[in-house]
Amino acid sequence: MVPDTIFPLMPNHIHFVLKSFEERGIALFMQKVFTAYTMYFNKRYHRTGALFAGTYKSKHVSDDRYLKRLIPYVLLNAADLVEPRWREHIKDIGKIKKNLIQYPYSSLPDFFHTKRPEVKIVGSGIREFYPATPSLGEMITEARAFYRDHEKELRKMK
Repeated sequence: MVPDTIFPLMPNHIHFVLKSFEERGIALFMQKVFTAYTMYFNKRYHRTGALFAGTYKSKHVSDDRYLKRLIPYVLLNAADLVEPRWREHIKDIGKIKKNLIQYPYSSLPDFFHTKRPEVKIVGSGIREFYPATPSLGEMITEARAFYRDHEKELRKMK
């Protein structure tokens, strides 16, 4: 089974791994999310106009192998908040692990079976995608390898 929704909400961007059930479903979903958030933000802060610079960028995930490498990269994106250069060199892995598990704006805690209300939105399919849940250390190794293999492509998407 393919995971339901994988995400980290970052201070200046968001990553989603989504499964579309209809043609252009993800594009429509993203349009609705960003329009609704812009309307909320503008009303709350008494402002008008665009909130985001440009449109969202997407990439089709065509096979399970790529998806399995993408998931750790996306889930560990919040490590940037603790150690911005973690993809090249990690100084304090304990600090990264602690902050990732405590970061509330990510589906990573759901991956590690943390009981929280967000699982109703995210779903539990992510756990079924792996025969055994990898450790956070294994995920960090995989995410770093994914970044090295796809660095140029990822920089273009930012």
